[in-house]
Amino acid sequence: MLGRRQKQARAFKAYERRHLIESVEERLLGLRQMRDLTMTLVAYDSMARRSELVAVRVEDITASGDTGVLLIRKSKTDQEGQGSKRFLGPDTIAVLQEWLRRAGIAEGFVFRAVRRGGKKNPHGHVSADPEKHVTPLEWARAVRRMAELAGVRDPETYSGHSTRVGAAQDQREQGIEVGKIMASGGWKSMTMVARYTEDSAVAEGGMADLARRQGRRSIRLR
Repeated sequence: MLGRRQKQARAFKAYERRHLIESVEERLLGLRQMRDLTMTLVAYDSMARRSELVAVRVEDITASGDTGVLLIRKSKTDQEGQGSKRFLGPDTIAVLQEWLRRAGIAEGFVFRAVRRGGKKNPHGHVSADPEKHVTPLEWARAVRRMAELAGVRDPETYSGHSTRVGAAQDQREQGIEVGKIMASGGWKSMTMVARYTEDSAVAEGGMADLARRQGRRSIRLR
């Protein structure tokens, strides 16, 4: 009996990320939008899994100049809890710090539920419980909402894993060494990197190269 091929999440890549940033610049965001934006950018830069991201605490974040470092305390491939540090770019750390400021979060979990606003507080309010974080399911919803805000097609097809897939493919397409991709995503095996970047590998393959050299283009049929 043949094994069933596991379906890979749709990639949230540099294209979607760029359009998301452009769509929110100079725009007043509500608290939930601000949180969702922060979640999406942190997820892309850190390449962390949803289970790791929901557990991020304030003390796990360190700013260094205009960039930052995120400590993943425990992961699927690190059951001993030795920890893994991930890079956060200038735009991501700036948005993260602004989220913490607006939400009034100084300790505990970074990503918490945002309740709907009322007359007194139209922008909503953040859960005051520092020991209660968002769920992995809510993380997936946040990515979909941000994909919709970015104006991409079929935002409902994204998942909480899309940023991890997209960041891996972006690195592959920029010629970044496999070892560095493994370290960025916390992988122990090159096989996993190959699976995540398979679509990028196809686009770099012989037939794709031939099509480009032949100058082939899309056609319209009536």
